[in-house]
Amino acid sequence: MSPYSLSPAPCTPQNVTVNAQCAKGAIAVSWSLNPDAQYFHVVAVSNTGARLHCNTSESTCTINNLPCGQKYNITVLSVRDGCESKLSAAVEASSAPCAPRNTKGSLDCISNSAWVTWDDTEGALSYFVQAQETKGHNSSCTTNSSPCKVPDLKCGMLYTFYVIAINKYCQSNRSTTFELETGPCALKSVRAVAECYNNTILVEWEQTVDAPLYLVTAEGYDQTLISCNSSSNSCVLQNVLCGTEYSIIVSASSNKCSSLRSPPKKIKTAPCIPDNVTVVPLCQENGAAVTWRYSPVATSYLLTATGLDGQVTSYNTTLNNCTLNNLLCGKTYNLSITASGDSCTSKPSTSSFTTGTNILRQLTENSLITRLFFCKPSLKI
Repeated sequence: MSPYSLSPAPCTPQNVTVNAQCAKGAIAVSWSLNPDAQYFHVVAVSNTGARLHCNTSESTCTINNLPCGQKYNITVLSVRDGCESKLSAAVEASSAPCAPRNTKGSLDCISNSAWVTWDDTEGALSYFVQAQETKGHNSSCTTNSSPCKVPDLKCGMLYTFYVIAINKYCQSNRSTTFELETGPCALKSVRAVAECYNNTILVEWEQTVDAPLYLVTAEGYDQTLISCNSSSNSCVLQNVLCGTEYSIIVSASSNKCSSLRSPPKKIKTAPCIPDNVTVVPLCQENGAAVTWRYSPVATSYLLTATGLDGQVTSYNTTLNNCTLNNLLCGKTYNLSITASGDSCTSKPSTSSFTTGTNILRQLTENSLITRLFFCKPSLKI
């Protein structure tokens, strides 16, 4: 008998990487070259079960004609004399997301912005919405799903909108475009003043000829609306919320997007009274750690601790926490916190606390964990 000659199977391809070629609708697969192999077989299996493949004697191979919005597990094996290696470790890749469909838009007349909607598309992780104006002004927004609010559009302009879908590797083609024309701008010199303790905003403007009635509308963070009307050049908005930024427009008609109207005027009301105040005595430091609810319109806070003996200690901070130092141990203090904004200061929150007594305590490891935020004293009496 003649002896048989057996040769081992070729080695498994190593260091498999992928490179998405988004514009070509392709994925290039590469690996470390194995000289024992006659050729390599690359297989891409999609999340829908479709199988795509390519063969090569080189160390790279490109899979073409990928449909949009698909995820793939890609493996490579070596072939020699009809023997195949084990599959390489699978590598994940994705084709470009499909272009968003059914794109639509509507104007938010109060804030000069646009809400854009679309049908979420296969393979997208996020979406980019672009508004382009013929004279060069652009605005955009990014979101994980429909809808998206495109901010800060200029009044009296025609914008073209489109949506792009994005994943880890690629972005889609642009969606079908659509156009929106923002409302006209005519009223100017709008002035708004927050009347700090009256929960009101005084709005004044330059009166226009032949405008019998003006409507003032303010929109808050949560899109709630308040309004007033006037036949003169001023109006007072009532029952405004503390700690809120309002966008205000003045129009000569209730149809705010097609009538004579002002550009939006933004104003912040007085900060709300600080609440959710928590005081933790710091016994060994003769002090107290104070925290309270954050205010989105506050620029600084003033804390004042007044002892029953008349001792007053004040601190300024821009954070919503502060550590009061150099207090007398075992004493009761009245605590006042006020928040200051751009033009208003809140009414003070008031509470009282008692510092700890100066008793020597043995603390075991990890029995007390305290994070301290120190503030520079502005006044000590």
